[in-house]
Amino acid sequence: MQTANPDIAGWAMVGGWPLFTDALLKWEPGKVKIVAVDALPAQLPYVEKGIAQVLLAQQVYKWGHRSVELLVDQIVHGKAPDAARDISELIPVTADNVEAFASNWDKWLPKK
Repeated sequence: MQTANPDIAGWAMVGGWPLFTDALLKWEPGKVKIVAVDALPAQLPYVEKGIAQVLLAQQVYKWGHRSVELLVDQIVHGKAPDAARDISELIPVTADNVEAFASNWDKWLPKK
């Protein structure tokens, strides 16, 4: 699509799937702006190489922890959640923090 429409100046990807492959790593850094949801290990090289300017990371590890916490509070302690929705903010992952964010995956998914 980009080749057929070189006037496209940016992509807002509501899903990170196009960055789960290394196909776009051949793009010239900074020529086309890219913002995508998620900051999974396969996507991080796009930020490291300057091809994607920002990834908006969902706090997947926190969601799992928080879900169990809410269930235990409800079932064991009889305490209902404070609100119907428990929102976890997106974390912008940029060139400035990609290395630190990437280190989280070593904690979350330790190699055996």
